[in-house]
Amino acid sequence: FQSNFVFLFYRFIVAEIACGLEFLHSNGILHRDLKPDNILMDEEGHVRVADYGLAVGGLWDDKRTTGVAGTRGFMAPEVVNNDFYQFEPDWFSLGVITYILATNHMPFRSMTFDEYRRTVNFSHPYYPPDMDPDLADFIEGLLCKYPEERLGISEDIRSHIFMESIDWEELEEGKASPPFQVDWPMDMKMDDRLSPSAIMPKRSKNPEEEIYLSKFTYINSMWARMKICIRQ
Repeated sequence: FQSNFVFLFYRFIVAEIACGLEFLHSNGILHRDLKPDNILMDEEGHVRVADYGLAVGGLWDDKRTTGVAGTRGFMAPEVVNNDFYQFEPDWFSLGVITYILATNHMPFRSMTFDEYRRTVNFSHPYYPPDMDPDLADFIEGLLCKYPEERLGISEDIRSHIFMESIDWEELEEGKASPPFQVDWPMDMKMDDRLSPSAIMPKRSKNPEEEIYLSKFTYINSMWARMKICIRQ
């Protein structure tokens, strides 16, 4: 079901997203719309978290927020229920992304918002029998329906056995090499490629916001068209 290379791919991508979330959360920011469309990849194979249109800032200490916001299919139960929450929804969304990477399917399928609300509250994802048990446990922890018991909240995501091979210090410093290299199609390398200046938002006039987002620069990913091969 999953080769060793695919495992390395999952781990690295998810670990870099987790690093981005930890950075945001440590600065009081909830992303609230984490999904593949908002995860960009640069030409070296590093990922960046993008699109802060639904983000909430100022969530220091025990301050919480509420509101039904995000993208159907990626919203946590507490979000669709319009409960109060802090950073828990971001970890749930990471669980959805990890499930998609592992199975190429959504964990909770629905046609309408009401169907999704029922599904995400009362149904459980299907885990293929041949899925690695550590990966399944990792996803299950992130998709926990109880926010206070969710992986990332009740337990440090770095301590999970699925992440045991990650050198977090190197990852945070940007020194970790992706276990794969991206082979960009020739027709993407010129005209189709977006420059950082073309996709970066205008600079904020708020110095604090600039400090929060200073490490987040992006180039176009074109995920669907790239080819990934193992790094020698």
